[in-house]
Amino acid sequence: MTGENPKIYLSGIQYDLGDQKDISNLSHLGENPDLLKKFYKMGFKNYREHSKPMIEMAYYSAQKTLESAGLAKEDVDIVLYIAESKGRSEVNGSREVNELLKYLGIPGAYAIGLNLSDCANILMGLQVAYSLVYSGQAQNVLMVSTNKYGSKSISRFLDMDVAICSDGAVSALISKNKGDYEINGISLSKYDLATAGSAPLDLSVKKIKSLRTITKKLLKDNDLTNADISRVFINNYYELSQIFLESCGFRKEKGFFDNIPVNAHVLSGDTLINLKDNEPGQKDGERFLLYSDGPLASYATLIRKTG
Repeated sequence: MTGENPKIYLSGIQYDLGDQKDISNLSHLGENPDLLKKFYKMGFKNYREHSKPMIEMAYYSAQKTLESAGLAKEDVDIVLYIAESKGRSEVNGSREVNELLKYLGIPGAYAIGLNLSDCANILMGLQVAYSLVYSGQAQNVLMVSTNKYGSKSISRFLDMDVAICSDGAVSALISKNKGDYEINGISLSKYDLATAGSAPLDLSVKKIKSLRTITKKLLKDNDLTNADISRVFINNYYELSQIFLESCGFRKEKGFFDNIPVNAHVLSGDTLINLKDNEPGQKDGERFLLYSDGPLASYATLIRKTG
């Protein structure tokens, strides 16, 4: 592609979360009072448990995105359907996804399925959607990420008891049409296979280094410094998220942690949920960083408030 890079926007962030329940209802914590105290101390209070199937969660979230973005349904070119593999209790195939397109009223759209990035699925999907629009293969990409945990309480706990996971779906539109946020850059840092199989603590150290590297690259590419970033949105891990922020040169006050006691860690995409919930106080021109990490790579996205 020659000439000036096309402007690509992120719009219509919406979500559909399960019922709010106190974390003391989880049998794993009921059997471990010291661990329950630890999570309360870290700020975790409630988690989300959904009664709907994953595909229905995806429908309700995506429907709200289409309405809030104001896009004609026939203008949706591609749907990225992201159904996480980590701990999910259901597996949806092409039949269910085609039904989703039909009920959304966009049967002419082409569906692409993604997963494998666990907590980083939503930013991995954002990168794929951005690439599709940037390359001219699509004008408008609807992205929806959904995840639901099984009945076993222990499945909701991440390695090293970093967070408690919740059910939910998150969706957004990536488009050449001006929207809520202009995407100024996306970067990832892959781990080698040896790193991906490392012990949790060793892997966390690698993640810190990779986030630091891609943060520097995004800021340098846009002639920015840390001081130009108004806020950083990251997965709801609390202590580990604070370490990530400080390692990348940000004060922990620049992070957004308000949703940890409300939602716990919505694995399908709490980075975007946090961005959405913070939107009322945002000003045009402010720049934000989105962080997320998974078992194979760490992701960072730089955006500017425009809508």
